[in-house]
Amino acid sequence: MLAFSPDGRTLAATADDGVAGLWNLIVDAAIRRIRKSSAGALSRQQWKRHIPQLPYTPPCPAG
Repeated sequence: MLAFSPDGRTLAATADDGVAGLWNLIVDAAIRRIRKSSAGALSRQQWKRHIPQLPYTPPCPAG
Protein backbone atom coordinates (compact mmCIF):
# COMPACT_ATOMS: atom_id res chain seq x y z
CA MET A 1 0.00 0.00 0.00
CA LEU A 2 1.19 3.53 -0.82
CA ALA A 3 -0.19 6.80 0.48
CA PHE A 4 0.90 10.43 0.21
CA SER A 5 0.38 12.90 3.02
CA PRO A 6 -2.23 15.60 2.28
CA ASP A 7 0.54 18.15 1.64
CA GLY A 8 2.41 15.77 -0.71
CA ARG A 9 5.64 16.02 1.27
CA THR A 10 5.67 12.47 2.70
CA LEU A 11 5.14 9.04 1.20
CA ALA A 12 4.07 6.12 3.39
CA ALA A 13 4.42 2.56 2.14
CA THR A 14 3.94 -0.92 3.53
CA ALA A 15 5.57 -4.09 2.24
CA ASP A 16 3.97 -7.52 1.97
CA ASP A 17 5.58 -8.46 5.30
CA GLY A 18 3.79 -5.56 7.05
CA VAL A 19 6.87 -3.37 7.46
CA ALA A 20 6.02 0.30 6.98
CA GLY A 21 8.27 3.10 5.84
CA LEU A 22 8.02 6.87 5.55
CA TRP A 23 9.91 8.96 3.02
CA ASN A 24 10.37 12.71 3.07
CA LEU A 25 9.82 13.85 -0.53
CA ILE A 26 11.28 17.34 -0.16
CA VAL A 27 14.34 17.59 -2.43
CA ASP A 28 16.27 19.89 -0.06
CA ALA A 29 15.77 17.44 2.82
CA ALA A 30 17.02 14.59 0.64
CA ILE A 31 20.10 16.59 -0.32
CA ARG A 32 20.83 17.31 3.36
CA ARG A 33 20.56 13.55 4.17
CA ILE A 34 22.88 12.65 1.29
CA ARG A 35 25.40 15.32 2.31
CA LYS A 36 25.37 14.15 5.91
CA SER A 37 25.92 10.51 4.96
CA SER A 38 28.80 11.42 2.64
CA ALA A 39 30.83 13.41 5.19
CA GLY A 40 29.84 16.64 3.45
CA ALA A 41 31.50 16.20 0.06
CA LEU A 42 30.02 14.37 -2.88
CA SER A 43 32.06 13.39 -5.89
CA ARG A 44 30.71 14.33 -9.29
CA GLN A 45 29.69 10.68 -9.79
CA GLN A 46 27.87 10.48 -6.42
CA TRP A 47 26.07 13.76 -7.13
CA LYS A 48 24.94 12.52 -10.55
CA ARG A 49 23.65 9.26 -9.01
CA HIS A 50 21.73 10.86 -6.12
CA ILE A 51 20.61 14.26 -7.40
CA PRO A 52 20.94 14.30 -11.19
CA GLN A 53 18.31 17.01 -11.58
CA LEU A 54 20.62 19.61 -10.02
CA PRO A 55 23.95 20.90 -11.37
CA TYR A 56 27.07 19.66 -9.60
CA THR A 57 28.26 22.27 -7.08
CA PRO A 58 31.15 21.08 -4.89
CA PRO A 59 32.09 21.25 -2.12
CA CYS A 60 28.86 20.42 -0.42
CA PRO A 61 29.06 21.48 3.25
CA ALA A 62 27.44 19.17 5.76
CA GLY A 63 24.47 20.44 7.69
